[in-house]
Amino acid sequence: MSWDSTHAWWRALHDVAAEIENRRDGELPWRPEHAAVFGDPGGLIAALRYRWNLTVQAHEEELAGADGEACERELVDANQGVLQVLRASRPREPAAAPAFAAA
Repeated sequence: MSWDSTHAWWRALHDVAAEIENRRDGELPWRPEHAAVFGDPGGLIAALRYRWNLTVQAHEEELAGADGEACERELVDANQGVLQVLRASRPREPAAAPAFAAA
């Protein structure tokens, strides 16, 4: 990835995350122009997950410290919309089979 494409990727990701945080409706704001940067909605979800993981890693020391719970609340509050989108994108687990089905 060239510097220009890396910069475009991060700029697009920043813009999408800002839109998600403004809306906070749990919906992924996919547009046809995102395909050139992320490929498909799954690529955008992966990028948002990567961004969230980097955010958490950048705050590891604070999260492990005495004010870890406060730091966690701040991170979750600041990224509530992105977290809603990530939760909504998780594959659903199949319903558990009734206990008698195993017999």
